Amino acid sequence: PNITLYSYSEVQKVEGESGNFSVDILKRARYVKEDECINCGVCAEKCPMRVIDEFDRQLRKRRAIYMYYLQGVPAIMTIDKDNCLWFTKNACRICEKVCEREAIDFEFFSKFPSLIINFNFYYNKV
Repeated sequence: PNITLYSYSEVQKVEGESGNFSVDILKRARYVKEDECINCGVCAEKCPMRVIDEFDRQLRKRRAIYMYYLQGVPAIMTIDKDNCLWFTKNACRICEKVCEREAIDFEFFSKFPSLIINFNFYYNKV
């Protein structure tokens, strides 16, 4: 109950000491609204881009919008900015058109490509 999972994120800085510390977490942009995506997969089915899948040791190809791996938590799609036709050639946006939940959001995250979250942790010894 007191655990928050920050997927697609990485720790940038930890300061303090045991029981009294703060953590800065860099949350990268998925270009998919986490609270809207239900991982139906329609966007990935329609995506025309196919790129080598790094997770599967380059044995297969994946789309530019994908889940990093099938058991990923949370089960939310992510757009690969380096291979998406919208980011590389200002073309396509098929995923946005076929998403019934309107979970694809290129515009918002272009203003905020990453987010630093700061936490302070305090532990009271009993």
